[in-house]
Amino acid sequence: MVEPVPAHPATSNPPAANPVAPLLTGGTITLYIGEETFVFLPNKKIGAVDGSNWTYIPSKDPKEARLAAVRFADSLPSHIRLREGAVDMITDALTAAIDTEVAVPSWRLASDVLLSMAQVSAAGGKNASVALDHIDGLVLQPHEVFSFNKAVGPRNAHNGFGPGKVLVGNRYITEMGGGICFSSTIVHQAVVHADEQSGLKVIERHRHSRPAPYVEAGGDATVYYGVMDYKFRNGAYMIAIEKQKTDDGMGLRFWRAVN
Repeated sequence: MVEPVPAHPATSNPPAANPVAPLLTGGTITLYIGEETFVFLPNKKIGAVDGSNWTYIPSKDPKEARLAAVRFADSLPSHIRLREGAVDMITDALTAAIDTEVAVPSWRLASDVLLSMAQVSAAGGKNASVALDHIDGLVLQPHEVFSFNKAVGPRNAHNGFGPGKVLVGNRYITEMGGGICFSSTIVHQAVVHADEQSGLKVIERHRHSRPAPYVEAGGDATVYYGVMDYKFRNGAYMIAIEKQKTDDGMGLRFWRAVN
């Protein structure tokens, strides 16, 4: 007698496949960042085609969109930086995956100055560095007046300063914060080398009684708290100030707001 072969239960189903976000037909996304234009086209992968054209996965998956936005932001040229909220705007556009144009808020490099420290004493270099620390990260509003003395504050130990040499007339004496004029000179150099669109204007500047060895003749700016200040007026755009320091140099970058 042959045993009958048991039938499969009528309710049996193959195992369910792992859910995958559907790949959609996406739109063309155009990003305007300052004077630059970048285009995202739908594809099966995320990546740069060339400097101005990118592909993205139109899956409506916010994680995929965020990945593409961050990768794009990290690849931007060194003279461009995205402002707060910009990556979120790009992520939203990539998630929506429809034809759209987005003006992305950004910073554009407006001035980039680095002066050699070869002619600066160790104490003076330290005080100048502390002064630039007080300025680093400062954002100036349109038409705001920058005051070096206001931004840096009194030259005392509480503010991080130590003793250094100060030129008084034709002789040097030791005072707290001595050497800080290297940093005020850096600010002045950043102002005079800023691009025309920034519209920066010097409104108070004083020179040393003798040429400063760390800058070209006539390019210095001396300060003395409560007596001599360095001031400039910002133009029509926000400006962000960034300190830069290398093993043998110190300087500033000015970033101009766009969009």
